[in-house]
Amino acid sequence: MKKLIGSVAVAAMLATAAFAEISMGAWLRVLAAPVAYDGDDIVSSMTNSWGGGARVARVDINGTSEDEKVGFSMSVFNDVGGISAGDNYVLWARPWDWLKISLGRWDYTTFRGDLCFGSWNWIRPYNWLFDDEGLTFDALGNKCGMQLEITPVEGLMLMWQLPMNSHDGDSALAWGKAYKMLENSDAAIKYTIGDVGTIKAGWGGSDARDGDDYRNYGNINVAFDLTAVENLYVTVGAKIGIADGDYKDLRDDYQFIKVALGASYQILDNLGIAANFGVQTYNENDPSFQFGVGVNVGFTDTLSLNVDFRGVFFGDTKAGVSTDPQLSFLVGLQYACSSNGYVGIGFQGTTGGKGFVNSGWQDNAMHASDSDSFCWAIPIAVSLWF
Repeated sequence: MKKLIGSVAVAAMLATAAFAEISMGAWLRVLAAPVAYDGDDIVSSMTNSWGGGARVARVDINGTSEDEKVGFSMSVFNDVGGISAGDNYVLWARPWDWLKISLGRWDYTTFRGDLCFGSWNWIRPYNWLFDDEGLTFDALGNKCGMQLEITPVEGLMLMWQLPMNSHDGDSALAWGKAYKMLENSDAAIKYTIGDVGTIKAGWGGSDARDGDDYRNYGNINVAFDLTAVENLYVTVGAKIGIADGDYKDLRDDYQFIKVALGASYQILDNLGIAANFGVQTYNENDPSFQFGVGVNVGFTDTLSLNVDFRGVFFGDTKAGVSTDPQLSFLVGLQYACSSNGYVGIGFQGTTGGKGFVNSGWQDNAMHASDSDSFCWAIPIAVSLWF
């Protein structure tokens, strides 16, 4: 009987597979720093570029029907600290070619304005005001809930996301109030103009409050990505915070206006450069600035050199926080030991007491011993993808 039941189960799986495509993949990057310096002691750690416990294994699973009308995505992360749900857990349906309905959450990057280079792919020093991912346009739609994507004509996309069940990182099992869903909703539109580029605009909702009276409503995003010149990519964007005046006054770190731009150019097959610049105002005080420049040189088909230099110059900051510049640098070698991965070794340094992966939430951030510390690390990188 057990053999019969097993045979029926296998037959059912094979029959299902004939009408759907199930695929699996993975992407991982872990960095070990056997030797690093926090300004006082020699330390060591193993981490992801973005901090947290090292993610040494994962699996991404995607299912799509043969007619591409329905599907799902999920991911499972195996960090050193244990197994957890990944960034993706979503099912979707496309009743018509112009409409896609998704329920769940996933690492949605369709509108995000990125320009990633250099130390972003090593141990991040975080001496920048805003990340390489989302440099010119926020990751709108990256919340748990229901999302509609509408593509009425070629080149045009509209997105509306209604977050449900989990507004503040709480369990997705709990019901939420409908007005919070509307206050937290994201909406965006983009239009691709042939080979010229893409223009984008969006709204990122927020229901952040200070008591019952003062509110942060959200952010307006606008951006343009230029792709008209071969091997050249240019992105520029701005973000304006919308909030009650009293709310801004209560928060001395309120991000009022942001303007950022970045560019990358592949000069030769083995030589590429990238740079970014950004301005951030907090409330209506003096602005702060960031910049970064990086070079990637291919010595051979398998060996390449990464170099970057970045800095932040502060205007007004919170009381007691230094306005001294924070600088960082990277020199790293990468060896493509496989078509599906590489190893690397580098040397990184930070000034101004910034340390590494120190953005406020990582449990293994390398905090500088004091605000004047020069910190350094010798990272060993392993990355793979399937």
